[in-house]
Amino acid sequence: MLVQNSPNLPADSMIHRGFNNKKMGQGISKKKEKQKREPLMTQMKNKTGDSSPSPRPQGRSSPSPPPRGLHSTLGSPTTTKEFLTFLNQMDQATMMEEEECGRAGSLEFVLEVRHLESSPETKKESIMKQIGEKYFRQPGEGLVLENNELWTRCADSCSEVRVTKQGVENLRKAHDHCLAELDEMHLLFLQQRRDQS
Repeated sequence: MLVQNSPNLPADSMIHRGFNNKKMGQGISKKKEKQKREPLMTQMKNKTGDSSPSPRPQGRSSPSPPPRGLHSTLGSPTTTKEFLTFLNQMDQATMMEEEECGRAGSLEFVLEVRHLESSPETKKESIMKQIGEKYFRQPGEGLVLENNELWTRCADSCSEVRVTKQGVENLRKAHDHCLAELDEMHLLFLQQRRDQS
């Protein structure tokens, strides 16, 4: 017989058989103590029900994560090639003539300047001459820069007999100018890439 609210009986005697005499949250804390003793991988296996990690399929690897910015795109040869193809398509869509240096030409210039900077000193002279012949032939042709003075300094630097630190610095400034202009096109490239997947 259950006696409710009896002032003469202690609280312990009011507990019925079959009920647990646990404090609130006691079951959770035991689970946490067990997790602290187990390694993380064991806990994950228990949660997922997996006894061993699944083997990776041989052959194709997973696709590379999408690039976050122009810097990460240029850090990957695959995405750089995709971006160059995208820029070529943009140039063709604007009916650009073949001898003009469009958006794709600007990206190629950026890549060639990076190649120049990473090359040994013995090869820099020939690379710089190639850059001059391709992008700085004569004013109005080749690479398009808003800063005409910078364009002239780059042309002069590429035509010098020796590679100078100032010459490489001028090409680096033109490189940075092209990167700023390509950044807007890169956003369009990312949008199209996201829409296709």
